Amino acid sequence: STVLDSTNRKYVPTYVAGEWSGDIDARPLDSSGQASSSVWTASSVWPVKPTAKGGSATDWNQRKIFTWDTGLTTPAAATFDWANLSASNRLAMGSVASTYGADFVNFLRGDHSKEGVGNPFRLRQTGSGSAFVLGDFVNSNPVFVQKSVDSDYGRLSTGGTDYQKFLNYKASRQGVLFVGGNAGMLHAFKDAKSTSATSTDGQEVFAYVPRAVYPNLYKLSDKTYGSAALPHQYFVDGWQKEADAFTYGPSTYTFGSGATAFSCAANSKCWRNYLVGSLGAGGRAVYGLDVTETVDSSGVNKLGASTIRWEFSSDNDSDIGYVMSPIEVGVTQAGKWIAIFGNGQSSSSGKAVLFMVDLDTRALSKIVIDSAGANGLGGVALQKNTAGEITRLYAGDVKGNMWRLDYDTVSSSFKVWQQSGVDTPVFKAASNQPITQAPVIYPHSNGGTLLVFGTGRLLYTSDSSDLSRQSIYGVWDKDGDTTVSRAITRSSLSSRSISMLPIPGASFYTVSGSTVDWATQRGWYMDLEIPSPNNIPGLRVIYPPQFVSYETALVSTVAPAQTATICGSNNGEGISFILNVEQGTNPPYKLYDTNGDGVVNSSDQGASGYKTGADGVDSIVYSPAKTGSNSISDGMCAAGYYRVSIQNTTGQTTTCIRRAPDVAGVMRDRVQRRIINPPIR
Repeated sequence: STVLDSTNRKYVPTYVAGEWSGDIDARPLDSSGQASSSVWTASSVWPVKPTAKGGSATDWNQRKIFTWDTGLTTPAAATFDWANLSASNRLAMGSVASTYGADFVNFLRGDHSKEGVGNPFRLRQTGSGSAFVLGDFVNSNPVFVQKSVDSDYGRLSTGGTDYQKFLNYKASRQGVLFVGGNAGMLHAFKDAKSTSATSTDGQEVFAYVPRAVYPNLYKLSDKTYGSAALPHQYFVDGWQKEADAFTYGPSTYTFGSGATAFSCAANSKCWRNYLVGSLGAGGRAVYGLDVTETVDSSGVNKLGASTIRWEFSSDNDSDIGYVMSPIEVGVTQAGKWIAIFGNGQSSSSGKAVLFMVDLDTRALSKIVIDSAGANGLGGVALQKNTAGEITRLYAGDVKGNMWRLDYDTVSSSFKVWQQSGVDTPVFKAASNQPITQAPVIYPHSNGGTLLVFGTGRLLYTSDSSDLSRQSIYGVWDKDGDTTVSRAITRSSLSSRSISMLPIPGASFYTVSGSTVDWATQRGWYMDLEIPSPNNIPGLRVIYPPQFVSYETALVSTVAPAQTATICGSNNGEGISFILNVEQGTNPPYKLYDTNGDGVVNSSDQGASGYKTGADGVDSIVYSPAKTGSNSISDGMCAAGYYRVSIQNTTGQTTTCIRRAPDVAGVMRDRVQRRIINPPIR
C-alpha cells in the first residue's frame, strides 16, 4: 500500500489478501525519519471496533456514513441508510439490495448479525477468528488534513489578504486522515496528534459511499467474494489530494479575535479547504469534499452530509474514464476556481479530454484534445504566475503525447498549443509508451519550461506481463522555439544509460550520458533498461514524479511481479531515481551513503538510483539544511545540504540534497508539506 507522513507521524494502510480486510497503522517518526511502533490502528478504535475486540454489536449503527443520491430532485448528499435513500439509489444496488433491503445496507455499515452459515451474507472474519469491518486499503493514498498545505495565495487580489488567517484557522483544527478503501467507502480517521495517542485517535469520524460504486456493492456480501468465481473488486481506490480554494461552502466558521479575527458565513465566498479524489480502478468517477470543518479544537466532529460537494461519473459524461492520477485545484487569471483532471483511461468514448469543475457553481465542463479514439488524458500539471494563478497546463495521454494548454485571457479559457494553426503536442514519445501521470515542472536555466515525466501503465491484467520498453524523459518547452519543430521526438534528445554499481550487499544505480547541447537538442531520455544480469524486466512509471529540490526530481519506477513457478512466489520490484533535471544524470554531488559509514561525502560513490519494492508512491520528508555551525542529529550531511528521508511502507532511504544558492532575485527551495520540525522558511 501507499504511505504518507505528516509532521511526525507516518500512516501505513494495509490489506490481507483472501479475506480482504484492511487497517491503518499510525507510527511516530523521529527527526531522522525512523519510525517507531504504532500508536494506534484504526481497527482497534470505536466505532469500527469489532465485537471480538470489545465493541458493541450495535456500534456499526453509530457510524457517520453518507452517500451521493442522484435520485433526488437535485442530486445531493444523504445519509447512507436504507430508509433514507431514494428509490433510484436503492435500485442502483441491484437484486441483492432489492431482496434484503435494510439488512444489506446494514451489512455494508458493519452489521455482522446476518453473516455466515444459515445467513445470507459473507462471513467477515480474520485469520484469528475475530470479525472485521474495514475493507482492504490498496492503492488509495492517505491524506492527513490539518495544516500541511500552504499554497502561497497571499498575493491574490481576491482573498489574498486573508489567506494567512485561514492557514492559522486550519492549524487550530484536530487532524483527520482520509483514505479510500475497497469495502466501498472513503474513510476519515481522527488523529489529534498529541505527544502520545489519545483514546479516540484512529477513530472513524466520517465515511462516504460514492454513488458510482453502487452496482458492485453486492459483491462484498457474496459468500464467494475473493474467489476465482468472484474475484476481488476495487471500489474507492484512486488518488486523493488536498487543496485550498476561495469559493462557496456549506458551513460557518470563525477563528481568532482582534487583528487575527477571521470568519466565514455559510454559502458565502471565502477560503475553503477541499479534498478531491477519484475511484481509480474502482470506477469511472471523481468527487469533491469540503473539509474546511473537520474536528474542532474541542473535539467536536463537524464532518457530515454537507461535506460532500459533488460527484461526477460516466453517468454524467461518457468521456469520464478510470482516473488514475491526482486531481488538481487552482484559480485562473479570471478569478475562477476549478478542479482539473484528465479523463483517464477506458472511457466509453475513447477520447482524450480535459475536465474542469467550477467550484463556485459545481458545473462540469470539458475540452476535447483528441477525438480519434483509443486514447485518454492522464495527470495534469499546473504552471502558475507569481500570484498563484494558472497560466498553463501540461498533460500526457495514452498515445504518448505531451500536450500544452495556455490560458487565454481574452476568451477566459484554456486553448491547446498550436503549430501553423493545428493543435500540436509539445512532445511525442516512442510507440507503446503511454504517459499516465503529470510531469513535474521546472524553469529551464535558458528560459522556458523543463518537463520531467515517465511512461508506462498498470491498469489491465495484460499490463502486468507487458515488458515493452518504457522511459523517463526531460523535455525543454522552449518559448518561441523555431529550431526544433513540434512535436519534439526522441531524435532531438540526448540518450542516457543505467548501470548498477558493484557494491556488495546494496543495489545502487548510476546514470550516465553526454551533456545536452541545448543549441540543437531539447532534452534527454533514459530507457528503463539495465544491462544483464542486473536488468529488471517491465520497469515503468505509474506514479507522478516528485519535486525534491530546485535541481532534482524523484522518479519512481516499478516492475510488477511476473508469473511464479508452481509453489513459488514473486514480488514486484522497483528503482527510485533522484535525477539532475536539466541533464537527466547523477546530480553533481554525492547523494547516498554507499559505503555505510554514516556520512555522505567524497568517499561515497556517485549514484542516482536505489532499488525498492513495488509498494506504492514514496513520501519525501525534509530536515533543516545544515549551515554554519548548525548540525543535524546524526551529522550525515555537509553544510548547505538538506537531509532528506524518502519514506516507503517498510522503511526509508536517506539522502543529502543541495539547497538552492542564496542569489539575489532567485527563490530558494520552498517546501510546502511533509516537513519535520522545525519547518524550512
